[in-house]
Amino acid sequence: MPLPLPLQAVPAGSGTTLPRVGLWSVWNEPNLGSWLRPQKRKGRPFAPHHYRKLVRKAAAALRKTGHRGDTLLLGELLPYGGNRNRMRPLHFLRELACVNRRYRPFRGKAARKRGCKKFKRLPGNGFAIHPYTLAGGPGVRMRNRDDVTISYLGRLTKALNKLGKKRRLKKRMPVWVTEFGFQTNPPDIFQTSIKKVPRFLGWSEWLSYKKSRVRAHAQYLLTDEPASGSGFGRYAGFQTGIRFASGKKKKQVYRAYARPFYVRARGRKVKAWGGIRAAGSGKKVVVQVKRGGKWRKLGRTKTRRQGYFRKSFRVSKASKRKYRFRGGGGTSAHLRPR
Repeated sequence: MPLPLPLQAVPAGSGTTLPRVGLWSVWNEPNLGSWLRPQKRKGRPFAPHHYRKLVRKAAAALRKTGHRGDTLLLGELLPYGGNRNRMRPLHFLRELACVNRRYRPFRGKAARKRGCKKFKRLPGNGFAIHPYTLAGGPGVRMRNRDDVTISYLGRLTKALNKLGKKRRLKKRMPVWVTEFGFQTNPPDIFQTSIKKVPRFLGWSEWLSYKKSRVRAHAQYLLTDEPASGSGFGRYAGFQTGIRFASGKKKKQVYRAYARPFYVRARGRKVKAWGGIRAAGSGKKVVVQVKRGGKWRKLGRTKTRRQGYFRKSFRVSKASKRKYRFRGGGGTSAHLRPR
């Protein structure tokens, strides 16, 4: 799902044109104290209610400047919380919409102290989330129901549905995955083994793809942040790039980004899903399986709209083999099925 950026050339000075911006998002990770603080005041959530004011001010400014019909995202939330410096995303969302754990509007003193009196539906026509998972990959269980990693996007859509029905948000608000990636080892010795990341990337994008409410799935970063300092602080930055800080490609990770691939095996049946970045429909794809130390053709297919394909095959010892696909002038990372 390539990130759509509606562009339109408009005059901007003498003989100069600039692209018209048609997609906006309010703030970054407001449920993290590093970006918006305090998260709480006198033991009560504060950041969600301050953020609500930012969203309303942003929407008003866009209306006044000719951007009434643009796409406006809210949220941009961190995927999990659990300490004083960060709020769990669904807890933050409920407070933002002025409802309690049971999705009932705050009343009386609770509403007054949160600035929730005479609540009007929040502006915005999309909700952004950064559903990073832990180093163990998409299969890591998140036991707290207010956390939203890539495998738990359904928790978010259910919450949005409830708020839509109660007229706190637009009904059936679409979801935008505006940040996602895996920090790799190397370079960061505390993160996910780089050998596992190609499989995790394809698996994660498949999880976004199969959710009809997801409008975009964006990789962050393209290049690692440079390491600096010493000890535990050396890799305090993000190492989620498809290139090292030097610019050198993380070979299989780079391939996995350019051609996401996910394979699932049950008995002799193999389901393959993949894509060619920015290819569109009609690109020829050849899915291959490794047998006897050689890559052999398993079957052919073509990309559909947005450059993705899905195809099922029957293979002996399906779960023990490796798979890849060729298409668009290149080859995907090879991987074993889930």
